[in-house]
Amino acid sequence: QEAEITQSELYRLVEVALEDYAETDNPLRGDSDLTSRGRVKTAEQLLSLVRFSGLLSPDAIESKLTDMGLPTHGQAIADIQRGFDVVRPDILTADTTTRAERYEFIAGLDTALSELFDSIDCIIIQGFADFSALDAAIIERIVTEFPTIAILPHQSESLPVAGIDEATKGATGLFQDIDFELQWVEQDSTEPIDRLCTQLYRPGDPEDPISESSLSVKWVQYETPIQELRSCARKIITQLDEGADPAELTVAFPGQSEYTEAIAEVF
Repeated sequence: QEAEITQSELYRLVEVALEDYAETDNPLRGDSDLTSRGRVKTAEQLLSLVRFSGLLSPDAIESKLTDMGLPTHGQAIADIQRGFDVVRPDILTADTTTRAERYEFIAGLDTALSELFDSIDCIIIQGFADFSALDAAIIERIVTEFPTIAILPHQSESLPVAGIDEATKGATGLFQDIDFELQWVEQDSTEPIDRLCTQLYRPGDPEDPISESSLSVKWVQYETPIQELRSCARKIITQLDEGADPAELTVAFPGQSEYTEAIAEVF
């Protein structure tokens, strides 16, 4: 059974690749022999982006970015990927894979997914607004093999998307390309909290304001994301200890990529 690489293992691999294998003129390496945490994080994020674009080898990375008019970027990122591949056997076991490698494996699998998961009646996709090339490949395969419903929030019932709905442009385009049947579902809730969430993106009715006394909403601002997460975790533990139903607790992260490491540490 394969194991998925952890974030700390990824950072360590990139750090060693930068310090011991990257060319001295690689802009992501810096002038010092010891690579800063910021440079390691930036390099890892760049590698992740190109991996999920379907570029899993140094040659593929360099060729694609050069074709896009970014030869310097292509050489720098491919250089790190080469070092990553060299040092990988020294740090990871042979059965440890990246998420992008798993995605590529599933997308290219000869066996039908419907045979592997014959108990699935329907798949519902929600909570995503943009997709990488590998994400799209997985979704296209799922749609061809299973009855699939995709739920995507929109503030206006119009296409092409505009305004705040630009954030969903990537997902909207993908669902259109693979011939999803479009159905608009109007929100009919009159609950104060639902109206408040809607008014974050759409002006409310000035003749029907939301009463502050009807809301149980608090605005709290913290100095750092880690402080915010720790406070959130303490509140969740307190509410669970007091008998709260876990199904009624929701935590929404505004930017998962910048919170990933802190979420893993706190939760």
